[in-house]
Amino acid sequence: MKRTILKKGIFLIGAVLFAISFASAPVSSQDIEATKTIKGSILAIQADTGMVELKDESGETMSLRAGSDINLEAFSEGQHVTIECSDEGIITNMNKAD
Repeated sequence: MKRTILKKGIFLIGAVLFAISFASAPVSSQDIEATKTIKGSILAIQADTGMVELKDESGETMSLRAGSDINLEAFSEGQHVTIECSDEGIITNMNKAD
């Protein structure tokens, strides 16, 4: 009888430790979405689709999509801006450059 209780106790402790090992697993750097900052001028804005075409300081042109909390109507073509965006090209922050 004592052996059965001991075996169940050891099994239960092992199961709890196994579950905790998954709960405390480190987050890989790939799971954290990286952001990058881009300075440039707006070539085109499509407020209805959320698309912004931007020419950065090095002359590279890129198309980015504004996040849901970005008010594109506050910006205009030709304006210099500083943008923070994800690696997927989603704008998370957009400010007029000084």
